[in-house]
Amino acid sequence: MELQSRKELADTLQRRKTMALTTFKKHGTPVPTPVSVAVDGERIFFRTYAETWKAKRLRRNSFVEVTPSTFFGKRRGPTLPAQARLLADGEGAAARRALRRRHPFLQGMLVPLMHRLLRYTTLHYEIEPRPVRVRRARPHEAGRLREIARTAKGHWGYDSRLVEEWADGIDFETKMRERDLLVAEHDGAIVGWGAVAPPAAGVAWLEDLWVEPRFIGKRVGTLLFMALRQRAAELGATRLEWQADPNAAGFYERLGAKHLRDELSEWGRAVPLMGIGIGAR
Repeated sequence: MELQSRKELADTLQRRKTMALTTFKKHGTPVPTPVSVAVDGERIFFRTYAETWKAKRLRRNSFVEVTPSTFFGKRRGPTLPAQARLLADGEGAAARRALRRRHPFLQGMLVPLMHRLLRYTTLHYEIEPRPVRVRRARPHEAGRLREIARTAKGHWGYDSRLVEEWADGIDFETKMRERDLLVAEHDGAIVGWGAVAPPAAGVAWLEDLWVEPRFIGKRVGTLLFMALRQRAAELGATRLEWQADPNAAGFYERLGAKHLRDELSEWGRAVPLMGIGIGAR
């Protein structure tokens, strides 16, 4: 998934009045919905109301995918990763003007009237480039990936000597050859990485997911997990499983994963084995 500029997003969407807006359930299942779109220069707006399921999904995860489409959602162009930013009350005027110009009857009259009559809370969003992109790792990046693994593991208070030995022993050449290894990049710098093994009997194994500590809690891990889960599905998996660090169990549970049982890790401690269905609703 590539990071797009504002201009690239606007150029892609401005030729049509509707886009397929894909939001994501908590476990990563994509949900596409056609919405009216308005482009004003390099700004892209849409509206909905607070009671919709997509608004609830956006409150939890602002990452989206957008595709030019017909009124009924049939895709008519490339799908681009983006994020949807909820506009504050004082910012909504620009969105209202743009939507009214682009859709004089539907968004200028009908939809606002319906929202008023039904007492809906209208929400305006702006489509923006994602601040993080996920891509495949490159061989020359092994040193940076090793450093992220070292600092991420050490962040949780593990013995520094053992962490050093463990990180030094990671075989990135084999991982890049036999696994799908993805990195998260922010402003040109790698800030996280993960690896998934090909499925056996329908079950893929999430081998790694590490995020630089200063980016923990900033959705980098969520984006990486969703990309790895998607890649597992592309490889034919129907389920994804992994041994989770106990400190990360809550993060995975918020994404919809279940604690299956405890297992003994390579560190000699009991850790939760977790799993999630791919395509589960």
